[in-house]
Amino acid sequence: MQNTVAFYFTDETVGADPLEVIPLLPARSGVIFRHYNLDNRENLASKVAKLCKKYEISLSIAADPKLAHSLKASGCHLPEHTIHQAPLLKQKFPNLFLTAACHSERAVHLASRYQCDAAFLSPIFPT
Repeated sequence: MQNTVAFYFTDETVGADPLEVIPLLPARSGVIFRHYNLDNRENLASKVAKLCKKYEISLSIAADPKLAHSLKASGCHLPEHTIHQAPLLKQKFPNLFLTAACHSERAVHLASRYQCDAAFLSPIFPT
């Protein structure tokens, strides 16, 4: 994920179907799979993972390092309230690239303090 230059954040309430968007992403893109509240989250995440692999797109699963690990995703995206879990997750899943959602300067400092690999500062649209 270190060479990724653009990211597409999925969301079950806003935006297009990720299965339609992923084939359209430019080279060196990454997908942050959020879709937090779907009953079939694992099923959709598996389909997203297959598409990402096909198109050589980096994939990060939000809020579920076990799912990220099982899908062989590149990373796990931590919601702001879970940033403090990064050190434990780095020990348990050393191959996952950890990113953090940050909605304040304080959260950016926490992401750095807890050794997240990258931080995303604030959304363009409210989440």
